[in-house]
Amino acid sequence: TRRYSKILYFVHIHKSAGSWMCDMAAKNQIRVNRKENCNVQKDQYCCGGQDTLEAQRLFANRTRWELVATERDMYENMDTESYDYIVTLRDSKSRYYSHYHHLKSFIPVGPGTQTGGFGDSAWIFGNNTILPCNETKRKIPAGQDPLGSFYQWSSGQPDNWNTRILCGRKCRWSAQLQITRDLFEYTLQRLTKFAHVLFVEDLQESFNRFATAYRWKNLTASAMNNKVNPRKTQVNESVELLDDLPWNPLLSALDDALYEFAQRKYQMWNQTDLWTTFSNQEALERYFEDGPKRGCADACCGKCTAY
Repeated sequence: TRRYSKILYFVHIHKSAGSWMCDMAAKNQIRVNRKENCNVQKDQYCCGGQDTLEAQRLFANRTRWELVATERDMYENMDTESYDYIVTLRDSKSRYYSHYHHLKSFIPVGPGTQTGGFGDSAWIFGNNTILPCNETKRKIPAGQDPLGSFYQWSSGQPDNWNTRILCGRKCRWSAQLQITRDLFEYTLQRLTKFAHVLFVEDLQESFNRFATAYRWKNLTASAMNNKVNPRKTQVNESVELLDDLPWNPLLSALDDALYEFAQRKYQMWNQTDLWTTFSNQEALERYFEDGPKRGCADACCGKCTAY
């Protein structure tokens, strides 16, 4: 017998405390597929193997898992009768930079072979052959940096990653800076169906609200002292402030508004105020007006950088 009437459906956006969330589920004795980071399908989608309500309901009726996860762009169909949807959001630029820093850790200080494999961001399309893939392992001469600067690397990533994951397959083929206004509003509508939204930048409070709802143990202040400050990241024994790093603000314009919308939802704004203009409305309008003028043909605007 499962302890909840609905399965907890966790949308794991990379570098947004997703693995930590799976750990917390296991520590609270929630039945999860811990070996697979709470994923229940080999392709890391969820659930039922097909993007239909029928498949998801059949899975929900048969599974023993109490929390499931997806690490890919969501299925279009959302079955709110069978699942409580949950997501952890992180400031968009911070999330991109955390991923960049993670890839940096694969590069040897001196000559040698990188310690991890680089894929590329074409995985979001469900088929890594769509765009050219980077080599999975390579010899790196001393002093060579295959990633380039954060600005160079981020310019070859799909824009507004959080929005793309929550939007799901309707946004899959949107070229860089060309997610339409209708698709963005569709994504916000999808977010209204989520039972809980957590925030990396306010993890203790937002997690504890979630934990109380599902009878998990609350996080203590001492436990949170071990969490990394999301505004700072160690790079080569120096600290770079995120705000000082060059960045194309259009790459996060939708994500920034989505984050603000999620905060309004979290603070339980009324329906009228929930849909008012955003603090970055000017950047949003610039995205919709100027983004298509770049003429990108795919989500990376050319060859995807390492993922």
